[in-house]
Amino acid sequence: MAKQKLSDLKKYLVTLDEEALREEVLKLFSKFSQVQAHYAQEFMSETERKNNLDAYKKKIRGQFWTSTGNRRKKINYREIRRLLSEFENVSLFPYELTDLILYRVEVATEYASLMRGMTEVGYNAAHKSFEKALALMDEHKLGDYFQVRCEALFKFKYLDGWYVSLLKEAFKRYFV
Repeated sequence: MAKQKLSDLKKYLVTLDEEALREEVLKLFSKFSQVQAHYAQEFMSETERKNNLDAYKKKIRGQFWTSTGNRRKKINYREIRRLLSEFENVSLFPYELTDLILYRVEVATEYASLMRGMTEVGYNAAHKSFEKALALMDEHKLGDYFQVRCEALFKFKYLDGWYVSLLKEAFKRYFV
């Protein structure tokens, strides 16, 4: 089956009356969990969205640290990617997605500083997330909200120099 284009969908939707559109949305809602998750976000209050974001932050932090504050021997990067992807699929607000991605970088950087380094895979994953967060900040004009948090990443001690250089270079591309 050929991939449908957005323009094809728009043409189809124009042919439907209001009742048919309602039926279409209800059908999608009952059939696809992502649509249900989308509308769950849509109907959440600001407090509920903040609590949801905080729950994702706690899950990401839990991939680096145990509930008692001890470091994890093995960081599950696949689970971190899954959490970010899951949140990205349901998040309606670029600010919240950017906040979560940047938080992932902050936790990884904190971990690397306290452990006096981490694996190259860990550094590369954090750098890639930082690039994505910066791109979202640029696209949605969110730099003013996150600039201080980005700059704080450069102040951690005991990080590998090449990692800090990568972060600074990326930061300069968007903020200088």
